[in-house]
Amino acid sequence: MAKRTFLLVSLLILAFVASSYLIFATILKNIERNDRESQLQMLADTSSQIELSYQLINRLLVIRQEKFRKMHELTLSLMGDGKKKIDLAWIQKFIEFKAGIPVDVYIIGPDLKIEESTYPPDVGLDFNAPPFVDVQYFLREAKRQNRIMVGQPSPEFVSKRIKIYTYSELGDDRYLELGFIDPEIDGYFQTLIQSLKQRSDVQVQLFFELWNTLLAPLVQTPLKEFTDKNALLKQHQEVTRGEYEIFRKVIGSDHPYKLESTNHRGDPVTTYYTQITGLAPEMLGNIEMRFLARVTFNNSKIVKIKEQFLFFFWMALLLALLGLAGLAYTVRSWFIRPLNLIVAAIENKQLVDLRRLPKSSVEFSEIAETYNQTLAHLRKNMEELKWQSIIDPLTGIQNRRNFYTIFGQEVGRSARTHTSLALAMIDLDHFKTYNDRHGHQQGDQLLNWLADYLQRRFLRPSDHICRMGGDEFSVLLSGIDPATVEHVFEELKDGWHELVATKEHDHQAPTVVSISIGVYICTGSSGTSWKDAYAQADEALYEAKDKGRSRVVIRRPSAQIFDPARLRH
Repeated sequence: MAKRTFLLVSLLILAFVASSYLIFATILKNIERNDRESQLQMLADTSSQIELSYQLINRLLVIRQEKFRKMHELTLSLMGDGKKKIDLAWIQKFIEFKAGIPVDVYIIGPDLKIEESTYPPDVGLDFNAPPFVDVQYFLREAKRQNRIMVGQPSPEFVSKRIKIYTYSELGDDRYLELGFIDPEIDGYFQTLIQSLKQRSDVQVQLFFELWNTLLAPLVQTPLKEFTDKNALLKQHQEVTRGEYEIFRKVIGSDHPYKLESTNHRGDPVTTYYTQITGLAPEMLGNIEMRFLARVTFNNSKIVKIKEQFLFFFWMALLLALLGLAGLAYTVRSWFIRPLNLIVAAIENKQLVDLRRLPKSSVEFSEIAETYNQTLAHLRKNMEELKWQSIIDPLTGIQNRRNFYTIFGQEVGRSARTHTSLALAMIDLDHFKTYNDRHGHQQGDQLLNWLADYLQRRFLRPSDHICRMGGDEFSVLLSGIDPATVEHVFEELKDGWHELVATKEHDHQAPTVVSISIGVYICTGSSGTSWKDAYAQADEALYEAKDKGRSRVVIRRPSAQIFDPARLRH
């Protein structure tokens, strides 16, 4: 029943979520469509405003052409045949006085490079470069027609002012160029730019597309420092190459190019690239000059609407899910959570935390308590078995199995620290005879005395003692100085002899039993295995026995390993 109810509620919630999403998505699509239509209408209005401003500038240029030609003729008369040294600064001041506007004077050499100028940034400028196709055209036509040519308004790349240039022959294959800065023409451009800036919801950037080679922004900050104007133009071409490629898609097209992106603040924007009517095409002959515009709309408003829609949608979804959450919480609290706690504890072999079980879950509490008692009993038995597997039951020290593991760990540590190891095999002399003569109880007591004696002698954490079996013990010393090993075990042997002698005197031991010791000294870097080390130490022990017992024999890695057939088990 609970499962069916849960499924029904889930289906109702899913149906509500799906229908709500479809309704709001439809509303949002309509808002986006209206926004796109509004952008296109605004783009058309902006283009119309810009084209109207350009037409006014065109009319003003036609009026100004005659004035520019007269000023150019006056400059030619002042310069004469051009063979004498000319004071360009004086001529500039005189022409500016007559024209009433700023004027720059340029002398262009036969190689089409500016030789002299009242505008220093242009000295050395090479008109042979591709961006100056218009200058090449005007110089060529001025020479062919023997008349003064008036060019179109152009943005100057250093001052960023709009200049109108005039051209004529000067003599000796040189040319005269004048650059007029007409405040009224420049004012038209500035007024157009300021009017476009007043719109908060759209940003318009105007460009000159010059002769299929150069894209020049209409408004820029004047440059304070530069080294070479030729290099400056080349650098500008590289910087604007990407945007110029986009503009090429709209040149000659009636439709703008649309691009979705984000601005520096991360707001989504829609940018339109479009072509606008150019200026005075009769001035340029076959040379193409276009005016382009980049119109950018900030879509933050539509994004806010989307965010509000998502907020409302998620709030509605949250409210709808509360009902399902209530049902799920009830089922989870009464059944799933207690069951999961018990299952997780069983899988991880841990006790169930009875405090985390709901008080109302009496049945689960009883099951968990029974499981905890069983697990605690098993753990106790496992600890006892583990202790028995590594500890010798008679002496209470490590047995042979655990000693193998410790030996491998100490060999690894020795390799890392570049220290030495000493593995010693210790055997009670004539223990079998002692055991047969005085009984197993006395023999066991002797073994316990030796185990206790070894533990009192070797107290470092890196000292390990184990009973290998029978009357044979083993000691592993890590980080020991090889030169002191023999002394350590000689003292051990003598100390044991004194201990047993004392016990014999006190009638605790029937007779004195000495020990024989075989020691193998090695390092972890020598690649020593337990089998090899044990064989060497056992061989040293045999040698001690053969030499009369109650002595210490030392072996090192250079020694030949003892024949395994002689090993005792």
